[in-house]
Amino acid sequence: MKKYTILLITFLFTTTMIAQSSFTNGFNNGYKKGYCQDQGIGCIDPIPPNAPIPKIGENSDNYTDGYNRGFQMGLSARKSNSNSNERTRYKTAKPKFVDNVMYKAPNTENKAKNKMAELVERGMQNVIYGNYDNAINDANILLLEMEYYIQSAYLIKSKSYYHKNEMTKAYDFSLKITNPDYLMWKATFPTLYLKYLKELLSTKNYQTVINDCENMQNKKAFIDANYFIAIGYYFQEDYKKAKKHFKDARDNTQKNDYFYVSTNEFLESIENENYIKNPYLKN
Repeated sequence: MKKYTILLITFLFTTTMIAQSSFTNGFNNGYKKGYCQDQGIGCIDPIPPNAPIPKIGENSDNYTDGYNRGFQMGLSARKSNSNSNERTRYKTAKPKFVDNVMYKAPNTENKAKNKMAELVERGMQNVIYGNYDNAINDANILLLEMEYYIQSAYLIKSKSYYHKNEMTKAYDFSLKITNPDYLMWKATFPTLYLKYLKELLSTKNYQTVINDCENMQNKKAFIDANYFIAIGYYFQEDYKKAKKHFKDARDNTQKNDYFYVSTNEFLESIENENYIKNPYLKN
């Protein structure tokens, strides 16, 4: 498990790391330390709650301020759990310890699964309540912890980026989905993304279209990025670049496909210098 997690972290590092403030990093570490204070080596690090907003006198760039706040909250959470079995949506699960006995591996596995199931639920709730940045952070933890929950993480991240209007990231994560339970979202998203691109074209945001499509991780999936990159350059009157990308798009599509036919029409207009007006403009 440890070896697999290290490999997974290496593989996902460039696409899943999201910058956190020093206060947040300090809070997360402090919360874990506070929760496990004086609990021995059997204490399992809890999943910290979302970092609070710094109080007056605290600095969001100060690791120590975050650590001290997290330590106190973690300590309070453990004491609270010791006095009550009540659970709330964001409360950390109470760990069970065995004095002077080595911790048993099967229990570790079960607790890890329960912890991840709790995290999936929290991530989904964050999407529902509009806490998209928190949902993305929850998904990052899922991606780094257990393969079983990776598909849930992809769905959470795709939906969160969609609601943040970061459509290219949302599209890229939707393409990673293979879980049959989530395929409806994957199948729906190309239509949503096309609508987004056409809306940009209708308001002459050509450079945004180019940038978003250039940043796609998979340019040849459901949507051919080259076609829309070409469209962006075409309506910016950069016909040399438009021609190159139209040719790339034509090579990646089948004959009689809409994009194939449309691409040929644009290429002919460049050759004849009889340029096509933007059909997406709002009247």
